[in-house]
Amino acid sequence: MFLLVEKKDRFIVVKVPEEVYISLRERGRAEGYTLLSDYVRAIIFKELGLDRTSSRIEKVEQKIMELEQKISGKKLPDLSRINRLIDDKVNAVSEQVTKLATRIAEVVERIDYIEDKIRSLEQKISQPPTHYPPHPGRGEGKRKTGLERLREQGVLFESELKRLRDRDVFFAYLARGGAKIIEAAGERIAVDPGFWEKFKEKLFREITTNNEDQIRILMNKAEYRLFIKLKESGLIYFDSSEHRWKPVSKDLL
Repeated sequence: MFLLVEKKDRFIVVKVPEEVYISLRERGRAEGYTLLSDYVRAIIFKELGLDRTSSRIEKVEQKIMELEQKISGKKLPDLSRINRLIDDKVNAVSEQVTKLATRIAEVVERIDYIEDKIRSLEQKISQPPTHYPPHPGRGEGKRKTGLERLREQGVLFESELKRLRDRDVFFAYLARGGAKIIEAAGERIAVDPGFWEKFKEKLFREITTNNEDQIRILMNKAEYRLFIKLKESGLIYFDSSEHRWKPVSKDLL
């Protein structure tokens, strides 16, 4: 249907199927047109030979041809050497980022420690002393790091770290230190590598019962708590045919 709007310019209204409209719109965007009407107008002018302006794609293709002509016969740079240089730079930056993340975790630990000490001092100031101060030279020793605590306790549960400021940074720090991080139900668990190897040997090879009272006797307190958490999280199961505890994933082996 054609509508005459004014003397000099005329508008053409064309009814097309939805899929044709969508195709025109996508092609127009690819050609660099913001308005679909401008793209349709350019197609009409081009078909009638009234518009000599190259499309966006044609300009790119022409530019590629010009570049190919310029570099033809010329020796290209050694890309393998460039890749090696890039890899060296990336590795150097990654190493610095890792060191920085470890340092941040240590700083966060120290901040938590300082805040604990401040709270403790505030409580002592607000309350009258009920005992004599410790003898000089018998105060607290150097505060243990997260890895030292993990080696001493064998296992750390996220639910116990209530005062920790940034738990993600802390667990990433433990993982870089060699700890095994287990994603259990509702929390993460960090396990010392030596503790984990002994725990696996005892649970998956030595214990042949699913009676929790008997298992409690065979395990120490930390091992039994880890066992219960793995069981409640559905990460281990008892194979009644083989009378063995088994993990549901090879990640726990």
